[in-house]
Amino acid sequence: PIRTWVNDALNWAWTFPNAFRRLFGEGALSSAFVPVLSRTLEREGRERARAVSNGVVSSLLVALLLLSAALVAGLSLVPAAAFARCVGETDPARAEEMSRLLRIVLPYLAGVCVTAQLMAALNVVGEFTVPALAQVIVNLTWLGGAAAAWWLEDDLARRAEIIAWSVLVSAVLQILWQMPALARHGLGFRLVRPRLSPELREVLRLLGPMLLGLGAGQIAVLADSQIALLYLPEGGRTHIYYGMRVMQFPMGLVAVALATAAYPLLSRLAARQDHAGVARAAS
Repeated sequence: PIRTWVNDALNWAWTFPNAFRRLFGEGALSSAFVPVLSRTLEREGRERARAVSNGVVSSLLVALLLLSAALVAGLSLVPAAAFARCVGETDPARAEEMSRLLRIVLPYLAGVCVTAQLMAALNVVGEFTVPALAQVIVNLTWLGGAAAAWWLEDDLARRAEIIAWSVLVSAVLQILWQMPALARHGLGFRLVRPRLSPELREVLRLLGPMLLGLGAGQIAVLADSQIALLYLPEGGRTHIYYGMRVMQFPMGLVAVALATAAYPLLSRLAARQDHAGVARAAS
């Protein structure tokens, strides 16, 4: 039962940064960023595309770091009894552990969303291998964290915290992994002062409608996670998580892979106003 509860707590905490990843990572934001960067690359050259990429990614990083810091600080101020009521937990110690795990993994949303935009920038210039392997880093780091937790700790709650910290490490490693490829393609990343440039305004304008569509799905995922904690017996949340992973496997293997390869090509053809080429590529 303890092992089941800890799995539930870790998977529940992991749901929140994952929702942001799907919205602001490889989801709506990448879909808004790719056409803007593709058009800039086609019409104004690689140096200008590099400046646009750095501006958008830097603004995103600062905004999400501030958001995650505010969320972590807010959680720290929530009384334990109030948090326990929100998550439907009667054991104060378990509620505190859930809050602690959530505070650990929340900053991951900043790192993974930045990673996704760097991956999108590489996709725009035709580089797909390096971004694809960045996803492997998450799994390897997670496995490494689980192995370290099993070796170093006997307490299951502490093991969960070590795994949660390994998630943050994976975000940093994914960003570092892509830096050489970005530099090789003339899009080397450098942190710049955030400003509301015309390109960033356009990305935000394109982002709005996409958030409406994708946001409904992510709200449903968060609601499912909370309902599972409130009404299912221990292990219910973990079973839902594993079931969703199985469901998403074929989608990621075929649909997401195809869209990742096709979308930058379609964006470049559209930037050239090659409508016939867009039609041929889409068909």
